[in-house]
Amino acid sequence: MVPPPRAKVEERPKPRPISDKELAEIDAAAKGMDEGGIFSKSAIIGMVVLAFVGAFFGYFTAQGQQSRQIEQTRVEDARALQEAIDPALTSFAGVADRITKLSATEVDFEAAEALGEAKFVVSGDVLASNRLLLGRDVISPLTAYMAQSAVLSEMIAEHRRLTALDKAEIEGLLSENDVLDESLVAVVFDYRHLFTQGGNEGYRPRPGRLMTLKNLDRDDEGMLEASMLNSSRTQKVEMQALVPLERNELIKSAGDNALQRYERRVKDLKERTEALKQRINPLSSALSELAG
Repeated sequence: MVPPPRAKVEERPKPRPISDKELAEIDAAAKGMDEGGIFSKSAIIGMVVLAFVGAFFGYFTAQGQQSRQIEQTRVEDARALQEAIDPALTSFAGVADRITKLSATEVDFEAAEALGEAKFVVSGDVLASNRLLLGRDVISPLTAYMAQSAVLSEMIAEHRRLTALDKAEIEGLLSENDVLDESLVAVVFDYRHLFTQGGNEGYRPRPGRLMTLKNLDRDDEGMLEASMLNSSRTQKVEMQALVPLERNELIKSAGDNALQRYERRVKDLKERTEALKQRINPLSSALSELAG
């Protein structure tokens, strides 16, 4: 047997020598790196500076966007709060006007009932969301109004209850006052007994009687016609037997009564209302300014 022929070994190409031109290009590139090429020290410093400047402006841009978001949130919260409390503030304006017009001496049963129906209290529900961004100029007068409006509401409810409870007594006193308003009021006493017996050490004057007179015109006999208080009975009296009384002192001399209690309640309501009115303008102004 004949062995197979050996495979022909291919000849490897001989390396081509580097030309003078290529050597010159390599030399120039190395020299460029040493003198500040794209990866030189100065280039790297420049890139670092650019990156820092970019990060700096990026940070403040983000901060500006966050500030705008916070401001927008404040405006939206102010508008929402304004919408929530406006009905209460409008109702309070009507309440304040009606209380201001109340007379301490002229009982108004209808007003007492109507005031008790008014809804002007602002509850803590309006601060259920995070509204601290609204600031002290809004939060301070708002919380003050919330507290004082609740107190005033309780006072009105009590005034309504007591006015209804005292209605019969008030109407009785008013009917008596109607008589007093139309007449002169005086105490009639026995002055003759005073003249004849007043010198004795144990002298005691006789009790007087409260009477009303339509006028001080004397009749042909020089006498005045006087009426018994709360009665249709009349009698003739002498001018010398009269001690005139001031009307505004008559009720006070009788001690505490329904009219006096009504007068005190009205006075307290007026004072509390005036104090609460001082909270409205700062609150409304601050909200309007913030809500735009």
